[in-house]
Amino acid sequence: MPPRKRARADAAAASSAPLVALKTSHDVDNPQLQAEAAMWRAGELCDLTVTVDGSAFAVHKLKLAAASDYFRALLPGDRFADSAEHQLKDMKASVFEGVLSFIYEGSCNVPEELLVPLLEAASRLQVAPLAEALTAALKERISVANALSTWIFADRASLPELAATARQHTLKHFADVAATDDFVQLSHEMLSALLASDEVEADEAAVFTALVRWLRAQAPAVREESTVAALLEHVRFSTMSADFLTEHVETEPLMNTAAAFKVLAQAMKEKSFGAATPRTTPRTGGPLNPKWVLEGHDAANVSAAGETMTTQKGLVRVDTLIASGTYEVVFKLTEDGADLSAAVSGFGIVRDNCDRLESNSNGMPNVWWLRRFHRMVYSENHKEGLTPRGYEFPIGAEARMLVDMAAGQVTFFIDGVEVPHKAKGITGPVYPCALSYGRKVSVSIVSVRRLKL
Repeated sequence: MPPRKRARADAAAASSAPLVALKTSHDVDNPQLQAEAAMWRAGELCDLTVTVDGSAFAVHKLKLAAASDYFRALLPGDRFADSAEHQLKDMKASVFEGVLSFIYEGSCNVPEELLVPLLEAASRLQVAPLAEALTAALKERISVANALSTWIFADRASLPELAATARQHTLKHFADVAATDDFVQLSHEMLSALLASDEVEADEAAVFTALVRWLRAQAPAVREESTVAALLEHVRFSTMSADFLTEHVETEPLMNTAAAFKVLAQAMKEKSFGAATPRTTPRTGGPLNPKWVLEGHDAANVSAAGETMTTQKGLVRVDTLIASGTYEVVFKLTEDGADLSAAVSGFGIVRDNCDRLESNSNGMPNVWWLRRFHRMVYSENHKEGLTPRGYEFPIGAEARMLVDMAAGQVTFFIDGVEVPHKAKGITGPVYPCALSYGRKVSVSIVSVRRLKL
């Protein structure tokens, strides 16, 4: 057998990019394995020549059959009983050399640009340990620039673990990924799956903008009225700002069809009726950007500066509608005009359609809340938790609420310590709120997060 004609990859030699080291989990220090690798490098006792992209590789049938299910199924047949040659088409020599290095030596060093071609080869030749090492390497290197191409490749190659990682990166960095050239190459099915996901981490304006960009890049047949409307069904118009709807949605030419208008009208109708539907529910991954609503609910002398609201009287709500799922709401008390013995502030939730407040000795209909004074918990007309004086929480404390709409209850925490009683019996969509009854109170929004739908 003549010496092995080793094909060096011109791209690898010329590339200035760092090499990626791929290693098997097997014991590469085994003397027998080292001897086999040495024989391969020397071209000793090789009984098969594999030709790839014009380069010949001298190998051992037994070694290839043991490492590759492709060769194990191929070589025992009658075709190779007297043959010592095989040709692999549609593969680069530098890629196959990487496969052989991994099989014989237990490792290979390849430039980053060869990771996907090498994974394609490992999948085609069914070299499972190499495919696993490459999948791990690619998962570590997924970025905004390559997330979509990796997802498309992994989906085509039936690599669910890699596809899931690339998809999650796309969802997490949706707006940036949507600006890449690869985005307009997405299939209709993959785009539809992205737009339908609750895990998109972007505001709905970015989702709509991305969809319009994709549609404009497609052939006219793809922009057929019913196809556009079907994709618009995944856009949550009711969570957009009024300014964006007026300035961008209503002026977009792709919206000037009966089918598109019907989708938009239905979304706004569902919002006006307080319906909890996919079109009215904010995405779990999207930003909420909560803001104070400075009118209604008997509030007086209300003002807001950024996240902090100050009021003299009444209830002031946040604009985040909670219709289903579980939300975490965190407020910080920054000022209370009364001393601890007569603390006048509280935190809770108020029913969506409550315009005025009526209080009695046991609480207020339509409001579920925690009163700073004695840390009492009110569930509409029922109260629990009367404790000795001095149990009020201090200025600067963080009041955390877990609003669980499925269970119909709110769990309260003060500086991380759970309050023993829960507000129960919640019905209908609600808003987070802060209360004052007669003294100046200032409250800051720390965060509002969707934990699950």
